[in-house]
Amino acid sequence: MKRLGDAFEKAADSPEMAKFFETAGVEKKILRRKAFSDHVRQEYAELGELVKTLDLKKP
Repeated sequence: MKRLGDAFEKAADSPEMAKFFETAGVEKKILRRKAFSDHVRQEYAELGELVKTLDLKKP
């Protein structure tokens, strides 16, 4: 996992990706394993609360 993460970070830092991010208007944000996992958990919890608040049901 570390090797894959390192490879992704190296690719994200390449000039080609920098140009892509700039052209697409996307902010580059690299999250390592723990930070990414924490981010996903937080998003899941927040979206779950939104679903409950809006009383959304599966079709």
